[in-house]
Amino acid sequence: DSMGLWIGMVIVFGVIQIAVSLVPVLGSLASIFLSLTISAGLMIGAQSLDNGEGLRFDHRFAGFQRNFGQLLLVGLIYLVGTIVMVILVVVVFGGAMFALFMGKEAGALAGMAPATILLAMLLFFALILPLVMSIWFAPALVALNDVPAVQAMKLSFIGCLKNFLPFLLYGIVLFLLGILAIIPIGLGLLLLIPTTVCANYVSYKEIFLEEV
Repeated sequence: DSMGLWIGMVIVFGVIQIAVSLVPVLGSLASIFLSLTISAGLMIGAQSLDNGEGLRFDHRFAGFQRNFGQLLLVGLIYLVGTIVMVILVVVVFGGAMFALFMGKEAGALAGMAPATILLAMLLFFALILPLVMSIWFAPALVALNDVPAVQAMKLSFIGCLKNFLPFLLYGIVLFLLGILAIIPIGLGLLLLIPTTVCANYVSYKEIFLEEV
């Protein structure tokens, strides 16, 4: 039963992620690379199902055996990009708060602080969105088409950009479903994650099948 295998793979992934995240600092970094590698494995599993070859539990770790170095490079680029984005937002946000503190009275500062925080969040979202677009399909392109990391990220970004409105709508719906999925102690994720994997695979086929 494919759904049973999907659920089992999600559970194993969750246990591994929790165990890795318990390691201070390095655990958080390792989880990024682990997520991308296992995502590639799930794409391999989805392709196997699509080809009528069936799903196997070891597909979960297939990303470690196919273009693993390029997947690590995708993770490294994403990590560096995220760090740069965070630093930039902190610098802009900190500078704005400092300017408010130096030029305004306490009451005025309290009134403007929420707006400054909102602007900082919008800035971070605007900066991080292209980075997310660049890795959305990158694991599939690397694992299924042997595309080098940098080119895979470029193709992923272009593919998302060409389909920006569907991509944005999909992201919003996925976010809302994610909130609902974690309400019953996260049990909804056991169904949401496999569904998302299959939806991403179908999207990958529709966008890139004739382009790579």
